[in-house]
Amino acid sequence: MSHYLTTQFKGSARWICVLLLGILVFCGFSPALRAEIIGYVPPLPIVGDVAQPLVLDAEALTGTVEVTRRNRTYQALPLAELLQQAQPADERFTVLLEAADLASLVEGQRLEESYIAYSEEYGWEAVHLRHPASANIKRLQRLVVIAETDPYGFGIHTISQTANLGSTSPGALHKDGFVLQYQREGAASLRHDDVEYVSTVFTPQKVVPRGALLGDGQCSESENVLVMGTRGEVREAAGGYFTLAPAALEFRDERGQVQIQEVAGVVIEAPERRTTDAFHDALHLLKADQPVILVILDGLGYHQYVYAMEHGHAPFWASQARAERALTVYQPVTNAGVAAILTGKTPEYNGVYSRRQRLLEVPDIFNGADQLGKRSVYLAGDRQIVAASLEQRFHFDNTGSGSSDDDIVLTALEMIGDQEAPDLMVLHIKDIDRAGHNYGDLDPRTMAKIAEADEYLRQLQQAWSGWMIVTVDHGMHTTTDGGDHGILCFEDMFVPYWVMEGAVHNDVE
Repeated sequence: MSHYLTTQFKGSARWICVLLLGILVFCGFSPALRAEIIGYVPPLPIVGDVAQPLVLDAEALTGTVEVTRRNRTYQALPLAELLQQAQPADERFTVLLEAADLASLVEGQRLEESYIAYSEEYGWEAVHLRHPASANIKRLQRLVVIAETDPYGFGIHTISQTANLGSTSPGALHKDGFVLQYQREGAASLRHDDVEYVSTVFTPQKVVPRGALLGDGQCSESENVLVMGTRGEVREAAGGYFTLAPAALEFRDERGQVQIQEVAGVVIEAPERRTTDAFHDALHLLKADQPVILVILDGLGYHQYVYAMEHGHAPFWASQARAERALTVYQPVTNAGVAAILTGKTPEYNGVYSRRQRLLEVPDIFNGADQLGKRSVYLAGDRQIVAASLEQRFHFDNTGSGSSDDDIVLTALEMIGDQEAPDLMVLHIKDIDRAGHNYGDLDPRTMAKIAEADEYLRQLQQAWSGWMIVTVDHGMHTTTDGGDHGILCFEDMFVPYWVMEGAVHNDVE
């Protein structure tokens, strides 16, 4: 090919490219949407009721798909996939698409062909192919996931001693439950020509009014209000305040320091008695040379205790002074509850705050008894709940009753009859919990197991010459298929607490 032909061909090709580009633009194609984003891309947070809050930025735009709506082509991210990465707390949720001056709420289960796109003209933008046009919000500032709350499921719960008062969630509070305030961090100054120039620095805080959790007029500062955290933290509410994090509610002290990073709920009219008192009461008696039996009943809420007495299932308990109502720890599960009783410390300090932990991070009651020169024994069922400092004596169903509880009590009665009886005996009685899970907290079959526990305590009290402390790891609430526990509800969190005199005892100051 001659030089002339080559030059002529190249010139024609350039004109053809220009012509094709003009046709594409005329047909509605926008090359700017396909071009690499130049300049600052503002972050788009995904917050609320999610396990993993996300922040979309320029890097997120590398995984886009092409979407066309009304002759406009977008490079967009599937909204359902983004939310899946954030891990909503419940499968039932809505999504708030929020801009500075407008917002739209869409159902989380209907996000087919829903996308998030970015352009320099409109910023972050919601693109829905199946929703009404009002859902296509431009210049988005954040996405808020709002899950459905349930008094016996997901949520931040407020309870009293006898009622579940309400539930909310980080998502619901992000939607309409906070007031933006500014926390002063400090000031700096510079002097020029004998004039001082001052700059004061503030950080924004999303402050949640107490009324959003407690209800307006529900309680005053003078009442005993406790804030409980998901890691077992307990703080008095007086003087502190709540702030909103991306996916949690925080509790801060009067200086603004975070005391609880993730609030589980609030207890109003909290009783003075705690299940952790068993540790201190037992060591106090041992120090006075008084032998102690500490009985841990598993899964008996205070409401079950009252119901059992009122319906004739617990004649021994009814003959004794009424048990105190005690507050257990969060989470109200066996591992955390037993660890708190054995250590006298809440999960924040003893290290056991759920079913997943077993190792104690602080000394337990057996360490304390040993330091006093007292002998101890730990009698429990066929598996280890927590790794106490004293080896647990396991029990199995040797009597053929279908339970090891009676075997545990028989062992204890035999030891009581021995002249070398230990100074401290700790018993863990499990069957009330098993029945509660299987049948429900107030079912007659659960009441039958409560009646058995009532008789066990009668036998131990009649045979014992010291003191008997009885408490519970957690309560139990009703479910559609039986019972359960582990939620900040009054049925799970309040349990009975007794200090009983044995058949022969010495008064202790």
